Amino acid sequence: SELGLKYCRGIHVTKKWATGMELLFRATEKGYPNAFYNLGLVLTDEGFAQNLVSSYGWLTIAIYLGVDDAKSIRENVKASLSDNDLIQAYQKMEMWLSDNVSVRLEIDSMAKLNDEILNNPRFRAKVPK
Repeated sequence: SELGLKYCRGIHVTKKWATGMELLFRATEKGYPNAFYNLGLVLTDEGFAQNLVSSYGWLTIAIYLGVDDAKSIRENVKASLSDNDLIQAYQKMEMWLSDNVSVRLEIDSMAKLNDEILNNPRFRAKVPK
């Protein structure tokens, strides 16, 4: 996970974004909490790879896996997103987690993700059934 971040940002290695992303994705598939954090972090970087919707999703998973450092970054990302962006982020998380059951089981309960949306009146009407 750390090596992936270094490749993406060119820290002490030649910058190779594709290699870094591949390493980060492999680490998420193994369920490493910091991999989700680092992936979310990389996607907040300005430039061609910036994707705040995906960043929010990865940071949210990191938080549920116990990475407290992800909280403040996720809040900064959230400030730039619309309600529809947030719904899209949750949908992406759900899709990824449905394909990666072992990581999903590590999260206390998938209900946490749903509760965050379903108990928030601002999102309730927009969540697809």
